[in-house]
Amino acid sequence: MTVADRSTPASAPRVTWEAGEGGLRCSVEWPGDRPPLSRVLPIFEQLGLVLVDHVPGEAGDSFAFSEVEDPNLPEMLPLLAEAFGAAWEGLVDRDELSALVVETHLAPRQVQLVRAASQYLRQAGLGASTSYVRGILSAHRDFVRHWVELFEQRFDPAAGTSPGEGLANKLATYADAATTRDEFRVLDWYVGLLDAVTRTNYFRTDASGSPSATIVLKLDPSRLPFPTDPAVHVETFVHHPDVEGLHVRYGAVARGGLRWSDRVEDYRDEVLALAKAQQVKNSLIVPAGAKGAFVVRSPLAGLAPDEAAEEVRRCYRLFVRGLLDVTDDVGDGVAPPAGVLATDAPDPYLVVAADKGTAAFSDLANEESTAAGFWLDDAFASGGSTGFNHKDLGVTARGAWVAVRRHFTELGVDPERDEITVAGIGDMSGDVFGNGMLLSRTIRLVAAFDHRHIFIDPSPDPEVSYAERARLAALPRSSWADYDRTLVSPGGGVFPRSGRAVTLSAQARAVLGVDAEELSADELVQAVLRAPVDLLWNGGIGTYVRASHETDADAADRGNDRVRVSADGLRCRVVGEGGNLGLTQAARIELALAGGRVNADFIDNVAGVNTSDREVNLKVLLRQVEHDGLIDRPERDRILLDECAEEVVAAVLADSERQTLALSVAEAYGATVLDRHDQVIRNLEQHGLVRGREQLPDHEEIERRRAAGRGLTRPEIAVVLGHAKNLVHELLLDGDVPDDPGVADVLTGYFPSSLQRTYADQVLDHRLGREIIATRLANDLIDRVGPGFIYRIEDRTGASTDHAIRAVLVVKRLLGLDELWDGLAPYPVAPTVPLRQALERALEHNVAWLARRTSRLGPIGDEVASYDHSVARLREALTANPTVTDDPSLAGSLAALAGLGAPGELLTACRAVAQMNSALGLAAAAADSGHDVIDLGAVYARVGEALGMSWLYTTVTITSADQHWVQLAKAALRDELSALTVAIATDVVTEGGLERWTRLHRDELTRTAAAYAGLADSAEPDVPMLTVGVQILRDLCHSAGLAGELRRRPGRPESTGVGGS
Repeated sequence: MTVADRSTPASAPRVTWEAGEGGLRCSVEWPGDRPPLSRVLPIFEQLGLVLVDHVPGEAGDSFAFSEVEDPNLPEMLPLLAEAFGAAWEGLVDRDELSALVVETHLAPRQVQLVRAASQYLRQAGLGASTSYVRGILSAHRDFVRHWVELFEQRFDPAAGTSPGEGLANKLATYADAATTRDEFRVLDWYVGLLDAVTRTNYFRTDASGSPSATIVLKLDPSRLPFPTDPAVHVETFVHHPDVEGLHVRYGAVARGGLRWSDRVEDYRDEVLALAKAQQVKNSLIVPAGAKGAFVVRSPLAGLAPDEAAEEVRRCYRLFVRGLLDVTDDVGDGVAPPAGVLATDAPDPYLVVAADKGTAAFSDLANEESTAAGFWLDDAFASGGSTGFNHKDLGVTARGAWVAVRRHFTELGVDPERDEITVAGIGDMSGDVFGNGMLLSRTIRLVAAFDHRHIFIDPSPDPEVSYAERARLAALPRSSWADYDRTLVSPGGGVFPRSGRAVTLSAQARAVLGVDAEELSADELVQAVLRAPVDLLWNGGIGTYVRASHETDADAADRGNDRVRVSADGLRCRVVGEGGNLGLTQAARIELALAGGRVNADFIDNVAGVNTSDREVNLKVLLRQVEHDGLIDRPERDRILLDECAEEVVAAVLADSERQTLALSVAEAYGATVLDRHDQVIRNLEQHGLVRGREQLPDHEEIERRRAAGRGLTRPEIAVVLGHAKNLVHELLLDGDVPDDPGVADVLTGYFPSSLQRTYADQVLDHRLGREIIATRLANDLIDRVGPGFIYRIEDRTGASTDHAIRAVLVVKRLLGLDELWDGLAPYPVAPTVPLRQALERALEHNVAWLARRTSRLGPIGDEVASYDHSVARLREALTANPTVTDDPSLAGSLAALAGLGAPGELLTACRAVAQMNSALGLAAAAADSGHDVIDLGAVYARVGEALGMSWLYTTVTITSADQHWVQLAKAALRDELSALTVAIATDVVTEGGLERWTRLHRDELTRTAAAYAGLADSAEPDVPMLTVGVQILRDLCHSAGLAGELRRRPGRPESTGVGGS
């Protein structure tokens, strides 16, 4: 007889297994009351044992099972003892895969590893139940044993050597030997999953030497055996008997919320979709997108609310600790946690945020971070007791209001001075809705709803209703039911959504624009959504608007299917998306095409995530300050919460201002930048973007819009804007621009001014300094010049991204464009468009010139210094002696802005810079020739008219109807025209002035005029004709320059006629 005993803690049963001729017998001694058999017998059944007898004893039970045919039965008995104890104590799952202990002689923890892999593969779309997978694995026991053996050899830090190829090849051979398609799929995916694992906590132990019940698999998605988003950087899968979850990151430095998911069967799909959306939202901040979700596997049914809440918090802690288990720490260097063998690159950056179901969990996450000794400490999860309170700051709502204010600015309305009607989603106890509805005293909130009530106030007094909303916002856990009914205007009221029907007054019908005298609660919610108001303010949770061509299933929010409306039914002028996913992207586009003003949720509510990221980066900075002994923790908290909060919020709102302004500018440019946007989309497609998935127009739709003279809508531009920022950010990190001393001020300027002065050294040594600089530069560039400008420079000049960005940064500083753009920002975009386009042309021409001048630019500061004096003198001269523009659209823009009250100094400076298309060329010519740059500039401005070539300058213009290659051809011709004009201007000054130069080159000019005669009379000169025109000027420049050179040779008498050769 063989006996196996498992010693267990005092609270656990003592289990003894015996094997004899009659079969297996198990004796269990219970430490307390005997549990019901319904808790015990399933464990034996899941182990694959057949019970034949049960004998209860005084303090235990004896169970007899049918004989197990196994030649190595003695070695299995300890495994059975361990398996029963692990299952009873909740250290492993209790399911059919437990039978692998008997079938394969694997330890329970090894089977738990196989089980964890199975659970991940189910989430990935394996399409097989646990029972079906168990059947396949049972039929391929050698495969299972070798799979576990290879896993353990590969990731055991104590092994010392990596496994050879033989075992891996053997696994592949097992898979190839499968007899059915399903068998092959299961085995092949197991092999592929093992190949994709880069880290695991499988070998980590606690202080007592016991392994964790949690198994974590960190995965390289590019090596997974099934298709996945190529842009995903890492997946981390966490499995525990009571909780399971996944964390997805789009970069080594990434952030996003952790949510409590109710999608037990497909939470991986949920996480991937949310992480992708987060990736676009995070374009404004340092980290890339990330998202995590966990599902609670332990039963919550039957628990009291407080008990259930505590169980969810416990599961959240387990999930978070699992993520930390495989994350590098930072000390003297970067190192993985003890017991973790890392086969990937160093990876120390892991931050999380609150999300659905975890709004109050930041302190829990930070407690786990601190307990693990993680280097980020309480910067791991933003918010909480030592972080910014977003609701108190009102920052998310204020950021969304910035977007709303920009919409109304374009409509000629000031929502903080002019009365606006509003319908809303939410109530005053909510962060975004409550704070948002207190941002203007001129709001007339005529209707709103949340999940409990519908509020109707047909004709509110703005001041009275504002005061009552403020009272509700200050009232803990308030609802619309708390609204003082005596303050509701006639015909209004508060109606429960649980009611059967609502009778509508004449006033309510009028304000909602409906005819029906009675509506169900759901129909009344729909009427609120469709109300003809100035603003629809979304501060709630749920997707309430889909496109007319979509189904409710496309909205993926079954809870609101009954109240959802289609975009073609909206009658609001503006949508403010303080909440997430209020409209589908297709709905936004449909509304925008119909004339509605809407951005996207990741634009409107980005202030929250921006604030959280700044908090993390501030804590990283102050951690170093604390480490250097300059402050202690209480002082750190005081600095963060008292000194920095106000300045951080101001910076966050400024970011939102610039981003929403960028959307307005791109929208106003319309079809003139459609080709540029199309080329950006094509470029982004090469980096993983999928047009259909992002709801971007295909090539046919682009051509239809080009023909109709229409550009992208704001929601479409928002997507392109976000992806373009992300791409430029990545490319900047791959280059050396972030290391240039000329952009060090970008890093210091990111932090509050008091920290810049006091902790300058720590700021410059910030661990994420390069990432912060790259993020700020990417945002500034794209917000200032729009998505596509950098790519256009690359396309025109063949320059690398790094080279093009350097050139833009140099020219932008030389021309002082940031100050001019900031000066134009407060005004509606429409009247500024011609002026903005003129400034952008000056930037583009000079950047293209600089990018071509040398294959590698020097440090930004040195390049600026090379041209600064001459360019500044040109600008001063043009400012001091403003000329009347011959461009009617530009003149109209300047006049319109003057009418809006724009300062004369601003308009004069803008007019001057708009005439500086060849500023750098003139500065270089002055340096090379020794002439005064002012003299060169004055001649340059007169050459076209003096030579009778003004028509050529005005006809080499790019129109929205031009195809891409035509636009590039015209741009190249314009660049050459400018260069030739600079060359002629230089020769004119060398020869003693324009009058003398024209007299000396009378014959060449006569031939040039004759050649131009036919071209100048053409109504619509095309590219070939323009090319000829530029060639004629090139010939003139060549012959005139050669003649001048001959005359300037020593000893040659000056001719009174035209020099010839």
